Amino acid sequence: MQNTLSIFAERKQEIEFYFSVMVEIDNGNPDIQTVDNTRFYKIMKSNFLLMLYNLVEACIVSGMMEIYEDLKNNNCSYNQVIREIQDIWSKYKINEIYGPVTERVAYENRVQEIIRDITTNAPIILSKDALGISGNLNAKRIKNICDNHRIRYRLATLGESLERVKGSGIAWHMEMFLLAIVQEI
Repeated sequence: MQNTLSIFAERKQEIEFYFSVMVEIDNGNPDIQTVDNTRFYKIMKSNFLLMLYNLVEACIVSGMMEIYEDLKNNNCSYNQVIREIQDIWSKYKINEIYGPVTERVAYENRVQEIIRDITTNAPIILSKDALGISGNLNAKRIKNICDNHRIRYRLATLGESLERVKGSGIAWHMEMFLLAIVQEI
C-alpha cells in the first residue's frame, strides 16, 4: 500500500497548495491578480473539484492494483483466496473472451483453462480490467468495488462525501473518506 499512500500524500499536498492559492484570491490578496479574479476563481474552483475527484480515483485504482499485485507476487492460487476474489477472477477470465461474436468453442476452451488453473494451483493474476471501472467513479461505485473485494471500511459520514465534492463544492470530508478506505485496504 506504500505506492497508494505516496500517491495520496503527493496529491493531497498539491490540493492543499492549490486550495491555499484559492483562499488568497478569494480574500482579495493584491499580490494575486488576473484580468478577472472572480471569473478565474470559478475556474479554479471547478479545477479543484476535479483534482479531488482524481485523487479519489487514483487512490482506489492504485490500492486495488497493489492488492492484485500482492496476490500474484505471493503466488496465491484460487483455493487460497476468499470467495469474492475467486468470483472476480472467474468473471475476469470469462470477460477476457466475452463478445457478441465469440463462439462456443472459445468459452469451452476458457472453462478448460480455468479448471487447469484451479487444479494446478496457478497464481491468481488480475489486471485493472477486473475492477470493471468504466467512466467516472462515484461513492456508490467505490463502495461496490470495496464490497466486491470484501474490503471493510468505516465512513465518517454515510458515504456521501464524494457526492458532496462532485455536486456541491469544496468538502474536506473527502480526506476522511479516503483514509477510511486506504487504511482498510
